[in-house]
Amino acid sequence: MSESPADLTVVEAAAAIRTRQLSPTELTEAVLARIETLDPEINAYITVLYDEAREMARAAQDEIAAGQDRGPFHGIPVGLKDLVDLQGVPTTGGTSFLRDNVAAEDGYLVGRLREAGAVFTGKLNMHEIAFGTDNVVSAYGPCRNPWATDRIPGGSSGGSGAAVAAGMCLAATGSDSGGSVRMPASLCGVVGFKPTYGLISTRGMIPLSWTLDHAGVLCRTVEDAAAMTTAIAGYDERDPWSQPSPSVDYAAGLAGGVAGLRVGIPANHFFDHASTEVAAAVNEAARVLAGLGADVREVSVDLSAADPYKPLAASLGFEQGTAGMLRLLIGSEAVAYHRRYLPQHHDDYQPQTTAKLDASAKFMAADYAAGQQARAELTRALERLLTDEADLLLAPATPVTAMPIAEIESGGTARSLVTNLNTAVFNLTGQPSISIPCGFDGDGLPIGLMLSGPRWSEETVLRAAHAYEQATEWHRRRPPPVADKG
Repeated sequence: MSESPADLTVVEAAAAIRTRQLSPTELTEAVLARIETLDPEINAYITVLYDEAREMARAAQDEIAAGQDRGPFHGIPVGLKDLVDLQGVPTTGGTSFLRDNVAAEDGYLVGRLREAGAVFTGKLNMHEIAFGTDNVVSAYGPCRNPWATDRIPGGSSGGSGAAVAAGMCLAATGSDSGGSVRMPASLCGVVGFKPTYGLISTRGMIPLSWTLDHAGVLCRTVEDAAAMTTAIAGYDERDPWSQPSPSVDYAAGLAGGVAGLRVGIPANHFFDHASTEVAAAVNEAARVLAGLGADVREVSVDLSAADPYKPLAASLGFEQGTAGMLRLLIGSEAVAYHRRYLPQHHDDYQPQTTAKLDASAKFMAADYAAGQQARAELTRALERLLTDEADLLLAPATPVTAMPIAEIESGGTARSLVTNLNTAVFNLTGQPSISIPCGFDGDGLPIGLMLSGPRWSEETVLRAAHAYEQATEWHRRRPPPVADKG
């Protein structure tokens, strides 16, 4: 066991609880103490549930003592991104005007975690309404990166990435419409997994974009991410976007290795804006996988279906049309949802959010329809590639490491926006994608490796990520605040 129970992985903590080396109450107290120590500076939480977490931990402890074992998350402290409903607690979506929006029932994935015996530590900070990549824009103040608190944690699930990295929960939920799980994972040095669209129900989550929103998980290891995905995946008949799928234990096949697996390195797009250090770390990860027996090869990714959206992308500071397509679809659907609030609360959103919603309101229905058709063509092209030429694609999760908060606050968003290029492709296609730590830059900031596969290939994506993780030590590192303050 590590020096503090707050630094354990889910799997380590679960094993310690079941061998009576650690109790759920001891683990929860360690995590709550870490929150008290670090969160005033990091600001990962909007709401901390001190009393509720202690009560849930005592209940889990009593159940386990009585022989009732609910699985690997029984007694484990978990943080919830503040756009998913937790009964009796406000769901703010990072806004000020929803601070009294108390949930009448649990969202689907929260209910699954409750059934699994998880201990809820609180609701986590996020980029307002999930419409952004930095988590500076929040009614509750910017969330800060534990590796360097003058830097962004990424967004929109920035509080989730920061809290897991700093040991302020052992795992966290997130949502991912353009990269909002994988970007914080990359910039905060943790694992972020977005499965196939519809595998995890989004019922009970404030939507950003119904057809692009993916529920996802942020954890310290791939094994933890697999266990959490197993706990919360499943068909939800009350969610129109939920997809029927077989019940799978995603942790069961992790040890299968990568021998013979075709891993494609894109020759275009994904490395276009990568810093020298990020490109070197990701290419070294490819060599590690090759050394483990993977067939690593260069491939060309056909993104031509998105070419008509290059002018829109350029107006946002991007080059690739996928970014324009994403903004068209997300923006249109965001306005469709938020028109219930905009007449009364237009000026209560953060100014940056209002500007995005106002600009998105100008999109035409014909543009949106054409965008969905082009998206279908893009998806077919990627599925073909991931059938005919490769089993997985390997790329930087974010082409750059975490940028200064001051740069975002001063309006210099170019570097922040560029982090959204790589991840967005796999939201448009609905394919599973994971970010795992693969190195650090010269400033000591984490670098993320992204592995993505065809739809319903979760087991392959997780198996390859686990093989790489076990061959390296990057996931074992902890941010300086954890080492300094315990």
